[in-house]
Amino acid sequence: MSDVPQERMPLEDFLKLAYERGASTVLYLVGRPPVMRIGRELQPPLEDRPLTFHETEKLVERLLSPQEIVRMNENGNVETPFNIGNITGSLTVFYGLGSHNLVFYLDRGEAT
Repeated sequence: MSDVPQERMPLEDFLKLAYERGASTVLYLVGRPPVMRIGRELQPPLEDRPLTFHETEKLVERLLSPQEIVRMNENGNVETPFNIGNITGSLTVFYGLGSHNLVFYLDRGEAT
């Protein structure tokens, strides 16, 4: 077994897979692997490696506008619509326990 960590599934691919499986929510929480919620149940993670502070920080910098980052820093959280890989929904980013955490609420209509 190799000590080299495997490449993490790109966010776009994870959101698409979650949508295809019928998920309503995708959670990117520091210290835990990415997970999806189908119905009321969190699904087992697809990988064991937990997300790091740096991984979620990079996602925040990529997904939020400078104005949204300012609002998040002032209020501790921000909500914004997203369209990633033709999957749409609402993104909540919150700062808790010293790190950024992301919750994607997927639109369950047809993917665009």
